[in-house]
Amino acid sequence: MSKWKFLALAGVIAASAAITACGDDSEVSCTVDDDCASDEICASDDICRLACSDAEPCPEGSTCAEEGACFPDDIGGEACEGDEDCDVGQICDLSTFTCVDDETPLECDDATCAEETGFCTLDNECQSVACDVDFNDCGVCGMVTRSANGPLIYDLRADCVANSTTCPDAGQVECTWTFLFFDPDGLGSIGNDQAFRKISSGSSGTGFSTRVNGDEISFKTCEQSGAPGSMNSAIHIEDADGNSSNALCFEYATANQ
Repeated sequence: MSKWKFLALAGVIAASAAITACGDDSEVSCTVDDDCASDEICASDDICRLACSDAEPCPEGSTCAEEGACFPDDIGGEACEGDEDCDVGQICDLSTFTCVDDETPLECDDATCAEETGFCTLDNECQSVACDVDFNDCGVCGMVTRSANGPLIYDLRADCVANSTTCPDAGQVECTWTFLFFDPDGLGSIGNDQAFRKISSGSSGTGFSTRVNGDEISFKTCEQSGAPGSMNSAIHIEDADGNSSNALCFEYATANQ
């Protein structure tokens, strides 16, 4: 091949490569800015994108993101510059400047959950304590109707010990009932043991030695020592305005003393 033919062929190949490069709009992946061209940065989506600023705006058809990279307006979804530009239930993805569905878990709201006779768990879920759930399905639960603004009580714990002073009758033990509460309109100042009641086998009795500490309440009752209960007992309280709470079923086990 002559020298002139070789040079001509090389020129054609170079021109072809240049045309291909100019027309190639494929995205280049990256991890750092050094992976990109001198006028590009490695954007938050790990794609080399044209750098931009107020002084050097993006070309038409793209938007300069806060990170200083140009994103095409037709990348998908409705274009936006902030959450306020998106529909309800959507947020503005600032890496692409498009509206996307907001998949952030909703925070459990104590007041809203309490309206459904439930409480917010540590897993941010609303756990019902209504009478029809498995762990709160005792025969006397339905004897109590929670007031519209009544307290919501939950997380019941029991500790029963022998105490001949407070529970002197033969075979009795002193049980301390501790639980948490949420009251939509405030529990108020409660110093009356009459506000703390236990229901058992259709009858109602009051507790004693009541204590309120933040969102925790405890009171005591005298119970018969022996085998676990038949899940036919419950507790409930009233706030300072006389509003009744829901009922919490329980069964207890104490050693014969």
